[in-house]
Amino acid sequence: MVNIASDDTNSTAVLKLSEEGRFLPGKPLSDEDIASFKIENCELISKLGSGGMGTVFLAKQMQLDRLVAIKCLRLEDLGQGALSSKLATEAVTMAALNHPNIVGCYDVKFDEKYAFIIMEFVPGETSVKDLVMRCRTLPENIVVKILIEAINGLMYIHGKGYVHHDLKPANILIYNEENIVGKKASEIFESPNTRIKICDFGIASKSTGKSVTDTDGNVIGSPNYMAPEQLTAPLKADFRSDIYALAGTAIYMLTGKPPFDISNQILLMECKLTDDMPSPLQAGAKVSARLSQIIAKMGRLDPDERYQSYSSLLNDLTELQERMHADSNIGFTARKAFFWKRISLVTFGFILLFCGYYAHHYVNDRFFKVKMISFTDSPGYWSGDIAQWAIEQKRDEQGKPMVMSASMVTTPITLRYSIMPGQNLDIDVKLVGAGKAVFSIKDDVSLDLQLTWASPDGDQINASLVCNDTVCPSLAGITSGKEWHSLSFSVMRTGIMLFVDGDMTYMSSIPYTGRSTLSVQTDVNGAVQLKNCHVYTYKRNKPIVP
Repeated sequence: MVNIASDDTNSTAVLKLSEEGRFLPGKPLSDEDIASFKIENCELISKLGSGGMGTVFLAKQMQLDRLVAIKCLRLEDLGQGALSSKLATEAVTMAALNHPNIVGCYDVKFDEKYAFIIMEFVPGETSVKDLVMRCRTLPENIVVKILIEAINGLMYIHGKGYVHHDLKPANILIYNEENIVGKKASEIFESPNTRIKICDFGIASKSTGKSVTDTDGNVIGSPNYMAPEQLTAPLKADFRSDIYALAGTAIYMLTGKPPFDISNQILLMECKLTDDMPSPLQAGAKVSARLSQIIAKMGRLDPDERYQSYSSLLNDLTELQERMHADSNIGFTARKAFFWKRISLVTFGFILLFCGYYAHHYVNDRFFKVKMISFTDSPGYWSGDIAQWAIEQKRDEQGKPMVMSASMVTTPITLRYSIMPGQNLDIDVKLVGAGKAVFSIKDDVSLDLQLTWASPDGDQINASLVCNDTVCPSLAGITSGKEWHSLSFSVMRTGIMLFVDGDMTYMSSIPYTGRSTLSVQTDVNGAVQLKNCHVYTYKRNKPIVP
């Protein structure tokens, strides 16, 4: 049990849970309800609803341990004739019916003040009207499913000789055993156990029986959905009246409004007696033309123009449902094919982009990209006694660069390419064995910078720098003559900077205004190797290509 606040007062009421632990529907029982209604072998749980036709309670039938719905009517009201007959008719009718789409009747009981119809409890306690009020409109496939199940139930009661006479959205309940509460109708009907059940047979009659009027001659029925012949010739109303009412219910499901949305009952009846029911398309529903045609035929003013049998109506709706199911499968297949087509196109696009990117770079590198050529690749870039120098390709960690090498060459060679302010000259150098190598940067005005590397044993290096006959401090950091070292001369208008292996080792303060050249020479004992000689515009780090 659980304590909750009552709807009518601030007092606390007690509601029971089902054995599965779910809240049971309905409002809390009042003290008057508990005191007034004593039903043999039944325990009242909550009040499901009340109206002019009586009060309905949720109860537990103790002997059979099941939930039931009990409709209660006062005997003093039943003495008015029509209501008494109505209760008796409903009890007899429901007791005679047993169908999955019909609410069953278990028993009828009386006490001194009340009569009770003990009926099947429909889990979920949701009617088509409730569902439409929640969802506004229902999708076409759900409407077709509800129509087919309702026709199965109506066809069954017609076979038993009855006509419902009061079919409307509120009298079609949704049997929701799992008590699914979904935001969409499709979520509720996903369960195979969800189905509809027709209820309220209070004014049902035998097909060839009495009129659906009270003792004063007033017509009994729901104005928005009842058929025109129930107004003009009640005795002639037959199963086609239920087909008409079902058409109105279908339009309500598709649009959220009754077929003739007129509040004035006199004008409403005049329209019913003069016009066919508007088709769903005319009522503004988004529905297929075929379903609109079927519902329009169901809602003809003249009963002879409606479907003349439930079986023919059921065949048309079943055919439509099968077509919708096939279209849905085709649509799913088409969407799946479109999805994979789109994936394929996207994948192909990426592959094309990938291939295009690499093709562009390959073609650019192969045919258009300017290759960076080292000045040590050819003797043509040098002047002087270049014949004493050998140029050959040697493999190292950088690939197969071209290497210039010479030994015991005392006459210098000079790079033919002049270095301008704003440019760097880079060159990789290695001493081979004992000896000396001199690198000179000279311009045509005032600069004369000489870097001398001397190795007495071919292992250790002593580096010295002379700038315009001025001896600079000894350079440190160059220890091995057997390794390659990078030299970089950065020429500026304010002077020149020397970098050895990436570290700045010297900066002159002599203004530099002209062109400079690089000269290299060895002594009688020296042997030197050169590679990767380039000139860069250092602000852009862009090589100057010979």
